[in-house]
Amino acid sequence: MTICNKIIITFCILLCFHNSVKASAFEYGYTSDGFKYVIHKHNESSYQHAWCSEHNGIEEYENSDFTRVDCLTDTHAIEFDFANKLAESIGQALHYSFMTANFRTTFMPDSEQIEHTVPKVQMRNSVSVEKIQDGKRAKVVLILENPEKQMCYFERVQNLGKIHNFDVEYVTPEILTLTDNKCQFPDCRCHKKKCKITVGLRRKNRDFENYFGAKNCTLLTIKSTKRNFVCFFWLLLI
Repeated sequence: MTICNKIIITFCILLCFHNSVKASAFEYGYTSDGFKYVIHKHNESSYQHAWCSEHNGIEEYENSDFTRVDCLTDTHAIEFDFANKLAESIGQALHYSFMTANFRTTFMPDSEQIEHTVPKVQMRNSVSVEKIQDGKRAKVVLILENPEKQMCYFERVQNLGKIHNFDVEYVTPEILTLTDNKCQFPDCRCHKKKCKITVGLRRKNRDFENYFGAKNCTLLTIKSTKRNFVCFFWLLLI
């Protein structure tokens, strides 16, 4: 096989690979150990701050089991999460709704102790539990960093909300009122210094903090998947 044919085949492989990456709904990165993760330009808490302040909600409301509601309003217990974690967001929102309910128990001193726990009620020697007030309505606020590609994830949650009786909403980076791609919250990762490292460099996070002299350094890795992909096919063609 001639060099020209090799170049043409390699170009076609790269083109196909680029299109497949471009079609992905999420941007991925790889750690120095080869683990794949979704890259987010802004923290989940930044979206939480922006939305909750607009709706006069209480952030990080603590339940009796020490779980924390991302935002508690007069009507809803709300969980924020990115589109790739939609399943987790649904479970947490439903749990928060349950934990904000009030229950009444009937105590019988001679009865055996029940091992279950119910929100805001100590269940020792109780024989009956009655809900006297419904909890806040569960709500999922899904973060769509790329609405055009990630809207299908919102639609999945929306369909489940109709079946399981919880509300769904989505937010985009527009809620952060960005200036030069940076939001108004100083603790967000968009304000942190980005330090590019090669895949072959093996250092732990604490070593990088010492090396760069600051804990506000966001660690990034140079993506090597495309390079390895091409090298593999070059070996096959030789």
